[in-house]
Amino acid sequence: MQFDYALKTKLPIDLVYKTLRDDLYKLVRYMPDVRSISLIDRTETEDKIITLNKWEGRNILPATLSEFIKLENIAWIDRGEWSKTGYLCTWNYDPFIFQERINARGQDIFTTDGTQTTITFTGEIYLNFDQYPFVVVVPAMIRKKIVDEFTNIILSLIQSNFKALIKGLEQYAEENKLA
Repeated sequence: MQFDYALKTKLPIDLVYKTLRDDLYKLVRYMPDVRSISLIDRTETEDKIITLNKWEGRNILPATLSEFIKLENIAWIDRGEWSKTGYLCTWNYDPFIFQERINARGQDIFTTDGTQTTITFTGEIYLNFDQYPFVVVVPAMIRKKIVDEFTNIILSLIQSNFKALIKGLEQYAEENKLA
């Protein structure tokens, strides 16, 4: 399932880009669905900065899913490649649950018109439950409904985290008099 989601802020593009790349962990307190963000690794090359972050979410799943998915499993690795020559981050999210069955990847494209910055989050969520033991025994019509519902939950979480991230960035910049 593909998604394309744009958000705008009055903050300058350099501040937005550098804060999300270098100080992401400082924005956790503004994100209600995220418990922590930890930088695992950071590598710089001539043309990009590669970050590896571990995100830990709060257990905000519907009751039916939270019976099967425990809080410690609501985490994912975020691999980001941040361009040094433009305002582009290519990313890949790998969750701790259903490894090799769920993946999300995409790009964050940062643009400005001089008065505001637009961040366009584009990407795709991949689900592969075709051979998963529980799903194989479920009739095809019900299996499709379960996968679609699960995809929509993941997409909703990604979008709400993007929105909270930008609102948090604005609050962080205001509180720290960065803009």
